[in-house]
Amino acid sequence: MKSAALSTAALGGRSGREYGVRLVDDVKGIGKAGDTVTFSLHPSDVTVNEEMDTFMVGYRAPGFRADDACPIHLVGKDQGIFRIFGVNNAFRPVNVLSSIQADIPEVDADTTTDTYMVQERALGGFIPTVTQLNYDEGSQGFDPKAAIGRRISWALALDRELRVFGTGGLLTTSGNWNANNRVTIGAGAEWNDVTGGNPIGDLFARITASAQIVTDIWMNPEVAQAMMLSQAVKEHIRWIIGDSQVSQQIAEATATQQNMDFQIPGLPPIHVVGSKVLDEATGQLVHILGDTVVLTSSPPGAANSGEDIMTCKTFRRKGPSGNGYTTREFPLERRGLHGGIFMASGHAETVKMVANNVGGAIFNVIQ
Repeated sequence: MKSAALSTAALGGRSGREYGVRLVDDVKGIGKAGDTVTFSLHPSDVTVNEEMDTFMVGYRAPGFRADDACPIHLVGKDQGIFRIFGVNNAFRPVNVLSSIQADIPEVDADTTTDTYMVQERALGGFIPTVTQLNYDEGSQGFDPKAAIGRRISWALALDRELRVFGTGGLLTTSGNWNANNRVTIGAGAEWNDVTGGNPIGDLFARITASAQIVTDIWMNPEVAQAMMLSQAVKEHIRWIIGDSQVSQQIAEATATQQNMDFQIPGLPPIHVVGSKVLDEATGQLVHILGDTVVLTSSPPGAANSGEDIMTCKTFRRKGPSGNGYTTREFPLERRGLHGGIFMASGHAETVKMVANNVGGAIFNVIQ
């Protein structure tokens, strides 16, 4: 299964329209970082009684889970150092025996350091003064300022989801994991091979290999459905609950619902990552998280501490607002006779692996 990069079509674009998106990174076929693709809304766009394909609202796909998998840690500076705790620091026994008069045994913190540097990410939109004046709060038209704000927020969230769960993302790149914490499923052992696949055994092996207890498992709806229909999973559940057979209809309905988390006895909570992105090659929407199952560990409070071991963390600059997310607007007088307002939102962040031997990844889970 493959994921695609964010495209102009995914932003709700159509040829012949004007859009206002400032590119953060180089985008093949669109432009370079810093380039702006302009757009505008017209008075008629806010007074009709139906949703327009010319209006940059688009669809807000459910299922974004990047914030949960890589919790946000607010920082005051654009770059800094974070600590990665080794196995000696956390798991090596030391002598703690002492007495009333003896010298107290000593230990040193055994850590290594890595650096982070946040990257600015922002989008903006222009609202002509006349367009805003034609907005009628009492009608079924859209408030252009609110709509563009929501659209920008969705696009930023989609970008973040791709960086964490997409093809080449932080948690889906094999090289980001310790060799003992990753595995690729061979032919005939895929989870949608009802008799040959063994999801329970594969997950147990990754949990056992993790240096710290696994708190969460992440998979897309297709993988979740294959898991629920697996004979090995049914036998495992039957061993727990007795001879009552698991309903295939219930299994299918549960696994195909986006954002429908579920629990199987003996496993950490399983989270369904239902977010999708446009694959420009096929024109189809595909799951951002492909046929990879990700296991992570995120103890309570670990995101806000530099002393706790966890799988990954998001370093985000606090910024002027103090909450890591900035939204502002300013007049833009050079656009049209009456000018208008330019709205901009964004954040500065980077996602980092804190411990690549905590949690794990299972690749090529389904055929």
